Amino acid sequence: MRPAEANPALVPRAAPRTLVPAPVSALLRALLLAALAWPLAGLGAALWPSVSQAAQGRPAPALAIHHEALREVRRIQRLLASEAAHMDHQGPSLAPPAPPGGTTAASRLSEDRILAAYRAANDHIAAAMPALFQRQPDGFIDIAPQVPSAGRAAQADYVTPPTADGGRPAIYWVAVASPAGADAAAIPATLLRTGRPGRHFQTEDRRAAGMPWGAGWSLYAASLGEEMGLYAEPAARHAWRRMELAAAARMAADTGMQGASWTQRRAAAYLAATTGMQQAQAGAIAAQCAAMPGKPGAEGLAYLRIRQLRARSEKA
Repeated sequence: MRPAEANPALVPRAAPRTLVPAPVSALLRALLLAALAWPLAGLGAALWPSVSQAAQGRPAPALAIHHEALREVRRIQRLLASEAAHMDHQGPSLAPPAPPGGTTAASRLSEDRILAAYRAANDHIAAAMPALFQRQPDGFIDIAPQVPSAGRAAQADYVTPPTADGGRPAIYWVAVASPAGADAAAIPATLLRTGRPGRHFQTEDRRAAGMPWGAGWSLYAASLGEEMGLYAEPAARHAWRRMELAAAARMAADTGMQGASWTQRRAAAYLAATTGMQQAQAGAIAAQCAAMPGKPGAEGLAYLRIRQLRARSEKA
């Protein structure tokens, strides 16, 4: 897919500080090749040169990207430590930050308050979008709670697209009964990542839907919360940093297994120690790295490259 052929909704403004690169056809081609290779066991380290070739103009082995991922983890950890030192839990935040592995009792809200917080953040995003995007998908996103069916609990937040005739808007379904849905501080970052301008934009661009850079774009979309003023409260900014850290840690674990001779057990231990996630979750991610080498890391690489491309374009 060439950038010029993309849905106009994804065409960014070309102004300094507001350039949001939906671009990089070379990167997309490389990641698409990587996506085709994910189901094939045993490729491991051989995957990374093809992923990085178009991303940065030269091939890079898994070990080189592993070191880059470790630097990214340390960068985010420094920011978390600095920001935590200045956090004021007595301020007007909606809720204090949750520990890395979950949510605090104080951050849990009633269903009505959760939905109200999502709607307030959604309105804030809608008002901030014109400064970042020249055009957007038609319509708006409505916020609604998931209704668990018999024997089936609410899942993670997700978006359903609008009807073709415009009779029903896109709907962002909130998992109000899930721990993530109850973490008030994480609402802005979660909404940006899953809603607009994250996965909702990709869903509306039919040709981009399902592309392997999707998680990289959605994570980049969540990073825009700083420019939008959604992370002005320390708790919300801390929640975003935790999301960013988890992605970088997955990239480090994946490339560690493929390029630094990490065992699956070591990767799981690293994930748990770095992010605070439960051992079972860390083990599941490490198993994914073994079964689909390159997938977690390619997501993190796409996010890093989008950031770097934006920085480069702003200097041009």
